[in-house]
Amino acid sequence: MSVSSFGSAQLRIAQRGGLLLIIEQPSIGLVGQVFDAGNHQTPARRGIAESVATLNDRILSQEQLLIDYRTKLEGTEQAAAQIEKLTRSLAAAQESLRQAKTTPVSIEKQSRDPRRLYEGNSPIALTEDPKVDLEKKKITFPIVNAAVILATNKVYEFHDWKLACGGTQMYNMVNDGAAREFSYSPLTCKIVGNR
Repeated sequence: MSVSSFGSAQLRIAQRGGLLLIIEQPSIGLVGQVFDAGNHQTPARRGIAESVATLNDRILSQEQLLIDYRTKLEGTEQAAAQIEKLTRSLAAAQESLRQAKTTPVSIEKQSRDPRRLYEGNSPIALTEDPKVDLEKKKITFPIVNAAVILATNKVYEFHDWKLACGGTQMYNMVNDGAAREFSYSPLTCKIVGNR
């Protein structure tokens, strides 16, 4: 606010923004008049003020763009971190798959038919309703149908056991025209160990 004095009458005028306020004149007393003083800036000052206002608007706009870009950049950085994590997981899975393809699998670890007798890794006989007596270490098969004659001096495998099957040498040969089969009823085997 600026205060000015004019002439001998000591008119005191205050200017605030674009308004003039006559505060006091000794010959008249206290005056409360407000007059529109208009915009008293020079054209050069008005041009500078407009340029400053325009620049302030541009700065605010640029700051808002910067905030938007930072928000997008944070999202991009999170996505890049996720992509990196997935890339590492994929590489590990591919390496595991490559190792699984190149590493030989032990045949003993392959699943076996729980109803069959095996010689080595080959199924040779189909059993029915085995009766297991772990106390006597004995398994009795009521019926066994074998593709070969079971020898008394060989070890066969059933589930996780190694068996010596010599309880009977009696078998029936069945020939259905396609393949020969030997049927044992019953077959008693001794558990001699684990496979």
